[in-house]
Amino acid sequence: NACMQMKQTLRLTAIEADEAVNDVNKTNKLLYYERHKSKKMKAAMMNLCEENHVLRERNQELEIEKEQHQKEMNVVSRSLRKFVKYWRKEREDFQMNNENIFVMAHEERMRASHDYKAMGTEKCADCSESVSTIISSTSLITDDTCATLRLENHEKPNFDPKLDPNSNSRYESLDYEITFKKSPPGIQFKPFDIDEENKTIFLVCAYKGFRGDNGSRKPSFGARLVGIDKINQEEIENWAMKDLVSFLNTKNGPLKLIFRDEDIPPEKIEVLKKRAKELGFNPK
Repeated sequence: NACMQMKQTLRLTAIEADEAVNDVNKTNKLLYYERHKSKKMKAAMMNLCEENHVLRERNQELEIEKEQHQKEMNVVSRSLRKFVKYWRKEREDFQMNNENIFVMAHEERMRASHDYKAMGTEKCADCSESVSTIISSTSLITDDTCATLRLENHEKPNFDPKLDPNSNSRYESLDYEITFKKSPPGIQFKPFDIDEENKTIFLVCAYKGFRGDNGSRKPSFGARLVGIDKINQEEIENWAMKDLVSFLNTKNGPLKLIFRDEDIPPEKIEVLKKRAKELGFNPK
């Protein structure tokens, strides 16, 4: 019986030992797999570290490029601002030169008109002197006791209607037309009543919102409005300021304005400058 029990015990011990060996083998396999997995993770971690290092270097390079681009943009912005400022100055100088040229031409026409007046007065005086000389030197009574008056034929002086102050062609030569693609044109007017007449004239006093189409120049400061499209000067003189504003604001399509440069009394110029300053425009 003792031997049988010992044998039984040994058999159980052998079974337990086999199970223990199997567990050890399984543990060794798991340990091997874990070590292999750990090596892979270490290799992946090393790759990630290298990639991270490369990305950081690339990020630094991009930061440097960004700073360089920012500096270039600042330089371009400064150059563009300088160019715009220079272009605006050149444009203002160009417009001012055009206005000065037109004013000089207008003054030259007015001077020519005054010279024509003086020349006409001198010629009239010369003609009267020559007539009186002819009358005094010619006998008023013939041999047959008949009254007579003999006058020599004189050539007529050259007549230039552009210099005649009483000719309408003089004023037509000073009229000029400006066409706008749409209304309103951005030109402000100041109305003035004509003395002893129930009429009104409109003079340019500001250019707030003016936009020149096709490079057209601005009308002169103080220029008189004498025509709108097919509306003539006589009809405009019967308008009130509200009629002009209403027409310009409701006009559809292209707009044609006709102006005339005339001599303006100093008191009207002061009124125009005062109105221009009220509208936020500083006349030069």
